[in-house]
Amino acid sequence: MNFKNKPFLFFLFWLLISLVQAACTRLTSDEGYYWFYTQHLQWGYYDHPPLTALMIKLGYSVFQNELGVRLLNVLVTSASFLLLFKLIPENLRQKNFTFLVLLSQPLLHYFSIIVFPDGPLLFFSLLFLLGYKRLTEKNDAQSALLLGLSLAGMFYSKYHGVLVLVFTVLSNFSLLKSKWFWLSLLIPFALAIPHVWWQYENGFPTLQYHLQGRVSGFSLKFVGEYISQQIPAIGPLFLIAAFAWRRQNQFEKTLKFIAIGTITFFLFTSFRGFVHFHWTSVALFPMVLLAVNYYQERKKLFYWLAIPFLIVIVLFRIHIVYPFLPFKQRDAGYYHNRDLWAKDVAQLAGGRPVLFIQDFREAGLYTFYTHQMAVALFGGDKRKTQYDLWHYEDSLQGKDVLMIQKRNFPGCSELQSRLGKTVYYQPRPHFESYYSIPVKVKLSELAKDSLEIEIVNNRTTALLFPAGSSGNQPVLFYQVKNNAGEIVKTDTLKVFSEKDKIAVGAAAVYHFSFPVHELGDGKYNIEIGFLLDVLPPSFNSAEKKFIIRRNEK
Repeated sequence: MNFKNKPFLFFLFWLLISLVQAACTRLTSDEGYYWFYTQHLQWGYYDHPPLTALMIKLGYSVFQNELGVRLLNVLVTSASFLLLFKLIPENLRQKNFTFLVLLSQPLLHYFSIIVFPDGPLLFFSLLFLLGYKRLTEKNDAQSALLLGLSLAGMFYSKYHGVLVLVFTVLSNFSLLKSKWFWLSLLIPFALAIPHVWWQYENGFPTLQYHLQGRVSGFSLKFVGEYISQQIPAIGPLFLIAAFAWRRQNQFEKTLKFIAIGTITFFLFTSFRGFVHFHWTSVALFPMVLLAVNYYQERKKLFYWLAIPFLIVIVLFRIHIVYPFLPFKQRDAGYYHNRDLWAKDVAQLAGGRPVLFIQDFREAGLYTFYTHQMAVALFGGDKRKTQYDLWHYEDSLQGKDVLMIQKRNFPGCSELQSRLGKTVYYQPRPHFESYYSIPVKVKLSELAKDSLEIEIVNNRTTALLFPAGSSGNQPVLFYQVKNNAGEIVKTDTLKVFSEKDKIAVGAAAVYHFSFPVHELGDGKYNIEIGFLLDVLPPSFNSAEKKFIIRRNEK
């Protein structure tokens, strides 16, 4: 090629193929959930900061289809390459080999098609690197402005962006001597106030989830899954470059710290729970920059490592639009025929609201393709969703709904959808549920043999307790865990009757005996919840800590 501005041509090429692919690929369940955010724009959401929702809202206002959902993401991820070329050494920007390195990064292809908060995160991480590089060279107000705005952008994209700042400082402690660096931090702190206030008003749901809800306990399985996913997602050629390249200057030292630090951080994170393959996204562009330098003199090694990945990438890009590869189990349910699945479910629903149990992503996707109401309920004592924060459950009370679960359950019927997956469903007339009902526990720190429970009706309708589809009445139960998080006792406190009723805004107080004698000495947590036939148990109280000591009276 003899074109003078090859980087800009590369940007146009990437933008074009991404727009075509975004328009021709069905929405994924994750994207359906992010689209659901846009029904009510806020300063925060249960799982993520608000920037992804805002981007989807703007794009969807232009095109009311898959392209609209992805439009801003495609523009932002493509524009990232324009920033990237400013960080590549000038003598390498026009080389065809440099573009081949960029095309060999698997996750960059993925983020340019599918909407994740990582898309804008990548853009602002590059803007941060530009500001940081300028700060190390000029140490001026413009550098501080770039740093501050990029930090705010990363914060509003995804919380993982803080890793970029942490590893940058660890790589270069001289930043702490720069007044412009400290002034740059004032910008994200100021701009973050609306989001922090939203978290405060909603009880810091995101913080609680990430500190508690994602913790599963140590398992070698999670570590093995993390390693096995990162190798194909990032690519061996980029991992090798990150570790093998000997830094030539302070900026390259910082790139290595961000790349290796991020990979190592999530390796340790995998000791306590599952790590998604895309969580290491902030390491991608630092690795790309290191790889561009590293393989200029090692092209034979590069071709050996890159060609298999390039072939797979091309096949993948074709497959998610036109499925032709043999692997279809996970893939079929994520990339293809979701519109057909939604129409099949809508036909079953016949205009009734659809209740998805333990599947909040499916609910958003169903609404996107059918424009019909769907609600997700998520059992368990840690994980909640945006549906819970917005009290969507309350709108179903007393209505006829169609309940769908992932697996076979008593009394369900089955439908083989055109997606190729079995839909397990059950009509639920006069539906009642209790996931959003607050329960307060009164138990002294040194546990006695009595327990006081207060149930508060925060709804706009009376709280009723009809029998479920199996004929069983709703049950109030407790669950006790020891200090290691193991369930040591579960039992029924009360079986409600058809006559039980709690008026709007009222509270009902119950006193129960508590079998302290059945538990050994030690520290425990107790939670209270409801159980109704085939619905997953709800946990409605906060964990209440207590201690049992036999010598205390």
